[in-house]
Amino acid sequence: MLGVASSELAFAWPLQRKAPPLVCRERQHRCGRKVTVGRGFAEEVRGDSLPAAFLLFCAPVVFASFRAAAARRRLSSNCVLKASRRVVTALRYKSAAASTTDACQPTDAVPAASASNKDTRPWRHPPRAARGPKKLPFSDDDKFWDFTVYPKALFPWSPEAGGRPWHSVTNIHKVRLGFVAAVHLGCLAAPFTFTWDALQVCLVLWFITSFGLCCSFHRQLSHRAFECPKWLEYLFAYFACLAVEGGPIGWVRMHRYHHVHSDEDDDTHSPMDGFWWSHMGFMFDPSTPEKLKDASNTRDLDKQWFYRLMDDQVAFAVLTILLPLATLFAFGGMPYIVWGFCVRTVLVWHVNWGINSAGHVWGYQSYKSGDHSMNNPVLGILGLGDGWHNNHHAFPRSCRHGLAWHEIDVVWYVLLILSGLGLAWNLQYPSEKRLQQLAL
Repeated sequence: MLGVASSELAFAWPLQRKAPPLVCRERQHRCGRKVTVGRGFAEEVRGDSLPAAFLLFCAPVVFASFRAAAARRRLSSNCVLKASRRVVTALRYKSAAASTTDACQPTDAVPAASASNKDTRPWRHPPRAARGPKKLPFSDDDKFWDFTVYPKALFPWSPEAGGRPWHSVTNIHKVRLGFVAAVHLGCLAAPFTFTWDALQVCLVLWFITSFGLCCSFHRQLSHRAFECPKWLEYLFAYFACLAVEGGPIGWVRMHRYHHVHSDEDDDTHSPMDGFWWSHMGFMFDPSTPEKLKDASNTRDLDKQWFYRLMDDQVAFAVLTILLPLATLFAFGGMPYIVWGFCVRTVLVWHVNWGINSAGHVWGYQSYKSGDHSMNNPVLGILGLGDGWHNNHHAFPRSCRHGLAWHEIDVVWYVLLILSGLGLAWNLQYPSEKRLQQLAL
């Protein structure tokens, strides 16, 4: 008898009243399912038991039919067996590829290439030595450096170093590009939604957001230039988050990394890799997560619940995008959204990004900083003091960036007021000896 009970194959013998089961050999496939092994081909165990009489009657007839068919076609039994093996192998291989519930792939089939053999490392731009040089415009004065850069490819169709592959543009880059483009497109509605109230809201929110970035994210969290009560520290950090440049932990991690590798090949946003790369292109670099994978430089922020909350993507989107949009719409409708969110955000973005790009290209240097950072008067005023970039790179911990009397530093003025009120203390300044040592 050929019967199936669970995963066993039993035979019944005609001379015995009750057929003792004899377990056939079983083979464990890679997928973990048991398959009985017959004469040269595998058959998955399934179905109900068959009567012994039916098997004993049909088995000789089936065997004789195969022998007769083979004789008529002048095929030996070995040829029939080989052909049947090939058919079963092909059917099982096709079935396994179509559905995981079908029979397992036989062991003699060639396995597919393992995904682990593929190179999973993120794509990286070629080093500067492998990229062509380019002279920046408006670079007649070679007093501080020669304005020769080695641009990275911004897009797959960019001519620099043969462009970049499409797979290097990740889903995160697409979402980020879509959001940045949407905010810029929203500014096109500014002339049609202008009101004096909307302009006032734009200017007030621009100052609050810029002050948060320069005072909190930059001087306090990144460089520990001063201390203040926790409630005020978190309030300033929330103002910085309204710039929608990312959470505090990620922002600080990239900025501290930038100071370690300023204008070197590993810098995340250096104009040596192209002016527009340092201005906006660095946000779409697939190798940035690999560069910033070491989270040890932000341990001080990882310990605090507020910064962990604001680094959460959902909480960040709700508190810095959805909530401000709903509030602005409730108080002023579309004019407040266009001016209070789109125009304000674009102004903050380009001033801050301009410090990364123009702040390392045009201006003057007062101190030896070991890089191309410049003191730019325009960015010094619009950046509330952060545009005195050469001073900052020479003395990163200083709470004062405008070190000369004519270098306006709004953030430092506010810190002086807070210090007089007892709301800020431990303000850091460079020593006179250090100023003289690094002076040009």
